[in-house]
Amino acid sequence: MASPIVSRLPNRDTIPLFFQTTNLKPIFNKRDLYDPDHGKKVLSMTPGLEKLNILPFRVAAYDTKVNKMAFFDPSRAKDFLFISGTKMRSYAKSGENPPDGFMCPSGWKVLVNYYESLQTEEASQQPVLSS
Repeated sequence: MASPIVSRLPNRDTIPLFFQTTNLKPIFNKRDLYDPDHGKKVLSMTPGLEKLNILPFRVAAYDTKVNKMAFFDPSRAKDFLFISGTKMRSYAKSGENPPDGFMCPSGWKVLVNYYESLQTEEASQQPVLSS
């Protein structure tokens, strides 16, 4: 049987359960909900995966000097913009476009259309109040 930690990825409904089962503390600030290493910590604590060798990876961010995604260069930290999944969803829900070069326009359109369809669905399910 799969570990509940691996089989149920955290979302707004499971975040309290996630932190309770992993004994990790959320980082609440204006940028991120989670520490960037939480995924690594969760996997290393999952039963059966204790010996899993998790490879490090290079962090990518939006490079404002070349207007595209690039590997983060700490010596030019001010030139980079980190756009989280939360920020992307916020852009898509409001119909705002991300910076040019962040994502292909056709892919972005799919995301925006998805959130528009959710809003349409929610609006159609709202009860009509009579006065």
